[in-house]
Amino acid sequence: MDWGGQSVKYLLLRRIGSRLRVESFGRAQIRQKTEGADDTAGRVLRQIFSQNRQFNKAKTVIGLDNANLVVKRETFPALNKKELQQSAFFSVQRELNKEGEEAAVTYDFIPIGPDSHTPGNTEYVVFGATEESILVKTALLMNEKIVPAKIIPSIMALRNLLATLPTVAATDAVGFLDIGSQKSLLVFFKNGQVDFSREIIVGGDDFSRAITGTVFHEGRAIQYSYEEAQIFKGKYGYPLGYSEGMMYRGAPLTEVGTMMRPVMERLTGEVHRSIGFYRDKTGGQKISKLYLIGGGAKLKHLPEVLSEKIEMPVFLTPVPKNLRVSGGKEREKAFESRFYENAMSLSLALESTPAGNLLPKAYQRIHTISSIQKYVNLALFVGVMTACLFHYSTHSRLSSLKTRIVTMEKRAAESKNNVRRYDACSGDREKQSAALKRINEKIVQNEAPIQVLRLISQKLPHDLRLTDVTIGSEQGWVSEEVRTMLGVFKEVAGSGDEKKKAKPKTKTGSEDTKPSNQILVSIKGKSRASIPDVRISVAEFMIALENSGLLE
Repeated sequence: MDWGGQSVKYLLLRRIGSRLRVESFGRAQIRQKTEGADDTAGRVLRQIFSQNRQFNKAKTVIGLDNANLVVKRETFPALNKKELQQSAFFSVQRELNKEGEEAAVTYDFIPIGPDSHTPGNTEYVVFGATEESILVKTALLMNEKIVPAKIIPSIMALRNLLATLPTVAATDAVGFLDIGSQKSLLVFFKNGQVDFSREIIVGGDDFSRAITGTVFHEGRAIQYSYEEAQIFKGKYGYPLGYSEGMMYRGAPLTEVGTMMRPVMERLTGEVHRSIGFYRDKTGGQKISKLYLIGGGAKLKHLPEVLSEKIEMPVFLTPVPKNLRVSGGKEREKAFESRFYENAMSLSLALESTPAGNLLPKAYQRIHTISSIQKYVNLALFVGVMTACLFHYSTHSRLSSLKTRIVTMEKRAAESKNNVRRYDACSGDREKQSAALKRINEKIVQNEAPIQVLRLISQKLPHDLRLTDVTIGSEQGWVSEEVRTMLGVFKEVAGSGDEKKKAKPKTKTGSEDTKPSNQILVSIKGKSRASIPDVRISVAEFMIALENSGLLE
């Protein structure tokens, strides 16, 4: 917040890595309290904070710029911290004429480096202000429940804006001319620190008031309003030498420019004298460039006129390249058009170092306690999260172990079932092995089945797929199907077979009562092709057996 006597300019800045984004900006006019109206600073702050709720969570930096402010360079020998604080305190007291009043001023200092003129000494920027001027502002902010994080002289915050300039070397001596509405502030920087500052009692309103004077043209008096003067400044600026023959609402621009000339000469004269004084003081130090900020910097043609008058390059301060504006293109254009009057509030928003703070110690302790509380809360949060993670991890491991145990129990049960199945299969295998062994023994003891199987395997028709073979004796077969087959066999075999099958007689001539020892074989199968007559096929098979010589 760039908090002056006539207005409050504010800017909310968000840092996103190395990028910067402007979330909100604006300007509120402070008027004197009058009967029936309350436009004092308190009301202005209430409006700002009610319209920008984000400000309640932001770090608020206040810029000081008043008559009760001191910013100067001092050189001190090697001192301890306490002696250095006392020396800076006495220096500020002398400048403010507050000597002997222990609690009358608030001060701080920033080291610059070794003093090139006095070996062994160190240069410091010492600054301070009356406590009353600071407490007035902090009290108004406290009414809105805002504790400022830092209070710093505005001219010292300009070093942040200096760092955003792309063509300035660290060793260059550079100047800023902040043209406000009522006054201007000239600041010179050397090695990145304030080296000289001076207040000039010329502001943008002086140009406006000059334009509102009466212009006589062709026997007619022409006078502009304040609003018309503002339009003229933005559209034509300081027109002398740039607008020959042009008119503005009935008056030549050269006539209007003539009315502005005394104000311009006062401004350029004060700047020129300040530069000369600075050169004499610093032994010929040259200012490389002068940059313009403030609402009055929008006066058209001002950089060219100043550059000609003071014989020094003068530029409008550019918008930082890494700066973005939230709210779209329209909002971005609005910020660019009002950048010069918000440049000081931007430089305050860029202030991030804790050094150089004029905030009273009591308020600084509030922030210290708040920071401790945040760290405690963070530690508690981390502890709770750690406990939750530990609980979750333990629960997950327990669940995993339970799942593994259930799986192992299932595997164990399956293993027991498999063991029982294996035992049962082993028993069946032993039974089958025993049965097969008995069959093999019977086959070995009786050669007839082997002979039959060999016979069949050699003479079986190629178009017959064997499905069943039965070997037995005639007495043991009762199947009609088999008896029919035997009848067919006897018919096909003929008399020769009958002779072979005749029962032998005993030596006594009586019939042998012993059963026949003939082997009967039943063959069942399926033909791969259609058989016209099964009996012919059987006969052919029997003939093939007869001719084989394998039958006994």
